[in-house]
Amino acid sequence: MDTRFTGMASLEFIPLIWVFLLFTVLHELEEWNINAFERRHFSGVPDYATDHSARGVIAFVCFVGLIWSSAAALSGDPAVAAWIIVPAFFFMIMNAFQHVYWSVLFRRFAPGIFSAVLLIIPFGTYMILRAIAQGYVPAWYAGVWTVIFASVWILTVRAGSKMTDFIRGVYGIGHWISERIPAGK
Repeated sequence: MDTRFTGMASLEFIPLIWVFLLFTVLHELEEWNINAFERRHFSGVPDYATDHSARGVIAFVCFVGLIWSSAAALSGDPAVAAWIIVPAFFFMIMNAFQHVYWSVLFRRFAPGIFSAVLLIIPFGTYMILRAIAQGYVPAWYAGVWTVIFASVWILTVRAGSKMTDFIRGVYGIGHWISERIPAGK
């Protein structure tokens, strides 16, 4: 396994969920100004996709990550925690690979690329493999999530420079949130 994570083998699975949440928050914060990148490179960006609504998306993802991590960790059982949190690992890894794809496609670093490559992909993969190796989840469970998120990945690649319906929908949530949070001046 990657030497960055050898020391983590001695740590319990549940506390590492909080490390992954921290990495997720860092990834989201790296996307602070993603709207400009998306407007420059994607077609089909909705009018309600603004810096403010992008920050609503960031708040939403961080909040969902907190709830998801809390639900997993508060179970107190690493196997239950793994069944709950493994889909979140896959979701974030899939998103990280989207950033890699967009960076290659547009020949420009997509906001979020550094945390995607340095934190989300390696640590999320480590946590999934660890959950399987320690018997917290069966390999078939990870396989199901692999197929689900591979499908999303295929949609991303097929969309190319067109914003996907999923991302447009997430911006809709961000817009709803941003209407309820005062914009800073």
